[in-house]
Amino acid sequence: MKKPSRRREDRPQTSAEPTPGGRSISADGDILGIASTGDNAVIVQYRAEQMTVLPAEAFALVADLAVPPGLANLPDRSAPFVGRSAGLARLDAAQAGPGGVTVQVVHGLGGIGKSSLAAHWAAAHADDYVLTWWIISDTPASIDAGLAGLAMALQPALSGALREDVLSERALQWLAAHTGWLLILDNVTAPADIAPLLARAGAGRYLITSRRATGWHNVAATVRLDVLDHGEAVDLLTQILTHDEPLDAQGAGELCAELGCLPLAIE
Repeated sequence: MKKPSRRREDRPQTSAEPTPGGRSISADGDILGIASTGDNAVIVQYRAEQMTVLPAEAFALVADLAVPPGLANLPDRSAPFVGRSAGLARLDAAQAGPGGVTVQVVHGLGGIGKSSLAAHWAAAHADDYVLTWWIISDTPASIDAGLAGLAMALQPALSGALREDVLSERALQWLAAHTGWLLILDNVTAPADIAPLLARAGAGRYLITSRRATGWHNVAATVRLDVLDHGEAVDLLTQILTHDEPLDAQGAGELCAELGCLPLAIE
């Protein structure tokens, strides 16, 4: 039996008329589809009370997006950095795995200097990568926020225009379509938290820091970080003490030994 068609007068009334400004529209009812407004924006609207204005950049092909020159967001590195020659050498010697992806994790106790090592190495090698992006990765939510930040850095016009989950997905698509990038995932709690990211974007370099020493087999090459050598610890404390003016560093060796040569304690 043929279903009777809905009479025109029974349908919700919808209008999309130009406003006096000539570059915007007013909507009454539901708009199905896309309505253009202005030179560089469109409106995607499902109900009149829920309107989203998207810039034209939102419709650009992710694979075609160029990286703004010098794109990086490394944390502040004003604190002194000493030693760590063995750890830096391990990072330098990393070998790419299947598909050209390189994944390393620097692990060790809290306060031992994992993030400082990663930031120092990344800054020294920034010219080797098309972009260097730092993501706080202690929770899945923080990883998504970091990816969304990357999407907005690639296309600043998208800031505030798309939901965080859409921006995060856009960043993943960009990483999957490009090579030569460096992503630092700082303070990862569990390998499972970054597994979806590693599976989606596998043609660049990941540098991970984590307190977790186990569970990285078949995920990443590990670099174990220990406390500073005694001489390096004394050097760090001396640099801190004499940063603003010359000071007597007598007893620095004994203090460093008492602190177990832990960088965070020394600082």
